[in-house]
Amino acid sequence: MAGKVVFNSRAEIIGPPSLIPRPVGTTVSVSGFLEALPVRLQEWRRREKAIFAKTIALIQSYVLAVPSVRFRCANDNVVLISSSGSGNPKNSIAETFGRDLNGRPVQQISINSPISALLYFGELTKKQATDRQYVFFKKRPCDMPKV
Repeated sequence: MAGKVVFNSRAEIIGPPSLIPRPVGTTVSVSGFLEALPVRLQEWRRREKAIFAKTIALIQSYVLAVPSVRFRCANDNVVLISSSGSGNPKNSIAETFGRDLNGRPVQQISINSPISALLYFGELTKKQATDRQYVFFKKRPCDMPKV
């Protein structure tokens, strides 16, 4: 059993929490987002693809930062990201990016205790490079300034 809490646009709880059948874990469902703000909604719709891609990249960063937690991200019942929570960074990379890592170097670097970096060297092609670098501070992804 899980508790369902419904909020209005001012972040106030509407009615008492109710019990619903759900599996173990945290589920967040968003609907009616920005309905009361038509200008913001129009801007959201104009930039929807870019915002969606940025959100997926952030979730991928969290999957890699905390490989021991199981993630499942779905949109309209289509699973976009799914991880097993095995605790192995190589498995997390393979599950996140859908690639077999045999023969491809993956380096995990720990600098002091709270800072770590994960470098994934993918295949280099003439059209694009698939190398990815992720830096984590206290198991949270952070963006490093370009040097």
